[in-house]
Amino acid sequence: MKSHRIVLAIGLSAAASFGPAGPANADGPWVAAAFSPSTSDAEYAHGSAALPAVQASAMSGCSNTHVDCVPAGSTQQCMEVATDTDTRRWDTGYGPSKEAAALDLNQRLGLNPGIIPPAKAHCAWDPM
Repeated sequence: MKSHRIVLAIGLSAAASFGPAGPANADGPWVAAAFSPSTSDAEYAHGSAALPAVQASAMSGCSNTHVDCVPAGSTQQCMEVATDTDTRRWDTGYGPSKEAAALDLNQRLGLNPGIIPPAKAHCAWDPM
């Protein structure tokens, strides 16, 4: 019994010393968006910089033309931000492709698939 306790204690100590697999703001590619609720305009930024830099770029781009910008999200995949014109509620959809992000966005807004097309979706790997 005693040897099992020692092995378990060593195992827990080793696991704790390695920590999580990677930092939450690892280098990109990333895509981030900032959104103006009053105009329903979204500003996207993407690139291989660290997440905080890409988020700051999206907020800066939005703030150049709008006064009410809010962070709309970020991902290392694809995303789309839009407003349901009937309810004026906005949200962000995510997915491994532009089509998947648009589908997620429609679901989040309670809309039928295809109401908001993937035309304005952006992916982390899109050219700048």
